[in-house]
Amino acid sequence: DLHPRVRRQRQMCIRDSNNRTIFFDIIGNDIPDCVLIDIIKLSLSDYNYNNAARFIKLKYHFNREYAISIYVAANSMIHNKGRIKELERMCEYYKISTHSSPCPICKKKSGSIYSFSEAIIGKNYPPFCRHGCSHVTPFYK
Repeated sequence: DLHPRVRRQRQMCIRDSNNRTIFFDIIGNDIPDCVLIDIIKLSLSDYNYNNAARFIKLKYHFNREYAISIYVAANSMIHNKGRIKELERMCEYYKISTHSSPCPICKKKSGSIYSFSEAIIGKNYPPFCRHGCSHVTPFYK
């Protein structure tokens, strides 16, 4: 049975405002619930991504790169829910930025400007992929 805090975090991170799952659009449908639950627990305990990925790799026999990518994407989704409200108090808009070599999905979104009031993780707010290419910067018009 899940701890209530883990259950709330899990529900919060995998549902958007239309009550559709978005987590699996980003990560992929091949992730068992037990892996997702471990990722949430690791995220709530503030493990760094290397230690968390090592745990996931050893427990579920994933390769290291895959374990890191799913942990980073899931962790971003969990923490971005609260960050949206935080940043919305500071400014009205945000701009999608990427690092120097983003994946095709993030490259397409790079430079886009959105309102925080319309932010939906996975649709118009990072993460868009499991590589962690995108991030948000406040934008003032």
